[in-house]
Amino acid sequence: MNLSVASKEEYKIQVGDIIEYEQSSHRSHPYYMVCRSEEEGYFVMSLTGTKGKLRYYKSLMLLQHRLRGVSKIYSKDEWQLKLAQKL
Repeated sequence: MNLSVASKEEYKIQVGDIIEYEQSSHRSHPYYMVCRSEEEGYFVMSLTGTKGKLRYYKSLMLLQHRLRGVSKIYSKDEWQLKLAQKL
């Protein structure tokens, strides 16, 4: 499956990326983050903090292949806050 980050080029998801689903999606809200558990594998987590049923995948490629109704992918580098310690 081809996904894009603000363009039409192919993108391979990474841990920390945020997925925006289409409004027509079966999800209750559009924003989820790609996460990894050392024991279970890769999954997407709601950004609202609500707990739902999680599906785990052995690889990011399997997770990406199963994604449906994706509107946009925000790469971690695109949205990540840069915090600096002031001495």
